[in-house]
Amino acid sequence: MSLRTCLFCALLVLTSSLPAQNNAGLFNGTNSRVRVLDAFPANPSANPNAYKITGKNITVEAWIYPLRFPNPHLENPIVKRPVSTTDVDPFSVYALSVTHVNGFPQPAFSISTGAPGSRVQVIAADSIPTFQWTHIAGSYNGTELRIYVNGILQGTIPTTISIGTGATGFYIGRFLSDAFAGLIDDVRLWNVTRSQSEIQTSMNTELTGSESGLAGYWTMNNATGGLVPDQTANHNDLLNLNTQLVSYNPLTSYGSPSFTVSESLLDFGSVEVGSTSASEVTITNTGTAPVIGFFGAADNLNVAAFSGVFFVDQGQTSRATVSVTPSFRAF
Repeated sequence: MSLRTCLFCALLVLTSSLPAQNNAGLFNGTNSRVRVLDAFPANPSANPNAYKITGKNITVEAWIYPLRFPNPHLENPIVKRPVSTTDVDPFSVYALSVTHVNGFPQPAFSISTGAPGSRVQVIAADSIPTFQWTHIAGSYNGTELRIYVNGILQGTIPTTISIGTGATGFYIGRFLSDAFAGLIDDVRLWNVTRSQSEIQTSMNTELTGSESGLAGYWTMNNATGGLVPDQTANHNDLLNLNTQLVSYNPLTSYGSPSFTVSESLLDFGSVEVGSTSASEVTITNTGTAPVIGFFGAADNLNVAAFSGVFFVDQGQTSRATVSVTPSFRAF
């Protein structure tokens, strides 16, 4: 089977001209994540109890920029406190994610006691767009679970359960086979219930890390020694596993994207069904904004084609490997 074309997908949007948050974490949708395990804190000064939030008060916030939604039958995790090392019901004691339970991607927030069947999830009314920054926040006050999108309340569910203890750690971007593909920035974990006005007031500014009730704060601005630092006094630094920190964020104004791709036609030669062939392309950013995207198969190709995600800063050149796997034999 000769495969010669792949659809190139890359897009940038202009954002508001607000103070910069510098970097964000770029998650590839396969093996990227940042995490810490309960039994193995990354920082000797860490206070793991800070992210082990239980009871009836919590708020979780993050900015996200999805590129695609891998494995839509699974939730795409943004922030997750798993119940155990196996991703089984109820999956987590608290989680901020993108769910496809209604057949399209929607922001969601869930809590559980840790017992099977105890999970309660609130889902935002609207679908979440790709290639666009969106602020997501979930909160619980002991009587109601809430989900906010860009500071606007988009869903509520009544419940009075207590959040369980969990037993595994704290994860951003992926736990096991579930994964997020795109950018995640400015992750905030609170042990208090934030009001809508509080969320709206602070979502467009960086915090100091000393705010009352702030249990964890990961700006994604830097990584030292392979660790993404927690900016609070709890020092729950996260181990960076295959996550690229890139200079693109939701609060900076950018110019116009422009780029060239060295190979407009990819020839993968003869590839057997179930086998994989790969080819490299060179992407040159000639614009005044970063280029972010991935390579995927054109609709008329019966193949799985994917390059992983890529980021090319202004004036830079990068190479990406595109892999294809035919799904049936063509003669």
